[in-house]
Amino acid sequence: MRNKLVISSMGSISPLGSSEEEVRQNLFSPHTFIQKNNRGNWVGGLNKDSKEKIKQLIKQNSKFKLLDRSVLLAIYASTQAWNTRKDLGQVKNLSAGVNIGSSRGATDIFEDKHKSYLQHPGELPASHTSPTTTLGAVSSWVGKELNINGPAFSHSVTCSTSLYAIGNAMAWVKAGFSDLFIAGGAEAPLTPFTIDQMKALKIYSDLDQEYPSLPLGTKNKNTMVLGEGAASFVIESQESAIKSGLENWVNIDGIGFANEKMDSPTSISKDGVALSKSMKIALGQDKSDVEVDLIITHAPGTKKGDDAELKAIESVFGNRRPNIISTKWKTGHLLGASSALAIEQAIHMLKAREYPSLPYPNGIKNEIETVNKIMINSIGFGGNSASIILSLNN
Repeated sequence: MRNKLVISSMGSISPLGSSEEEVRQNLFSPHTFIQKNNRGNWVGGLNKDSKEKIKQLIKQNSKFKLLDRSVLLAIYASTQAWNTRKDLGQVKNLSAGVNIGSSRGATDIFEDKHKSYLQHPGELPASHTSPTTTLGAVSSWVGKELNINGPAFSHSVTCSTSLYAIGNAMAWVKAGFSDLFIAGGAEAPLTPFTIDQMKALKIYSDLDQEYPSLPLGTKNKNTMVLGEGAASFVIESQESAIKSGLENWVNIDGIGFANEKMDSPTSISKDGVALSKSMKIALGQDKSDVEVDLIITHAPGTKKGDDAELKAIESVFGNRRPNIISTKWKTGHLLGASSALAIEQAIHMLKAREYPSLPYPNGIKNEIETVNKIMINSIGFGGNSASIILSLNN
């Protein structure tokens, strides 16, 4: 049964909130949580209460003041997931590891330290600059905070980062190297430099309307918006969950990864070749007779990206296409943490057996009303694609 892997707990902080109940309510509401920042840019930032939670977290440890926002978000989400798992069943004698990924890593603090360095020629940066601006700081600090002494590593696979973290965790648990793994993604990219990079690609939304980001909703305009947040999950074998006395978990029915030749800076082919492959691999691993009835697309609101994913879905499913949605109109695109947030949202949808519809005009025709099995897609710069299939334990 070690080959059957499950998600036993989760935690998050994002524009949707910082508790499971708040996230659930906001997920199924018709509202977007994207707002303009002080520079007049649309962003999916944390709400006032969630910001206060991060401030309180910093007060718990004086060293946290030195950490990047992405690390703090990862600590908050992972602490939720870990404490929930400990409340559900015994973890004392189980080995554990951490793999929290991030597309851009320590964005805010790196940019701030570099700016200071340029402003003070001849002066050396503070001694803590190097260790706090590395990508590895995300998982290592989570491990320290949770007293997990097993492996702790981070990585970047651009927008597919979180699903690769889940895949890594699954491999470690399957191989018997670890009993449990905390896996997910964290991203805090709402800096002027990062947003302007997206504007340079001409993909950032300049719409002035109720819904500034329209994934799957427009074919003639790019409407991507960046968001911040983190989501973490405890991955373990079904055998471990049962031995620990757990009664409810989320099945990982299949997961697939693929890549494609780089032909452009974004490296997404017009037919979504890599995404077609990752979906097929995930579907090939699913041994149940329950079909996927909902796909949470990667669709960030870019013309080429959204269209390529729709073509990939059509090539894989044909006339038996599941329902299709995107939730980035609510939160913005969290880059490396986006698929982690989508996993959390999928779990809420599975529990409710329903999904939030797009509240703006779109060409998607969805017919299935209930939700029993969900596929989540991600694809990022570099052509890295990933797909995962989830269902509730019955």
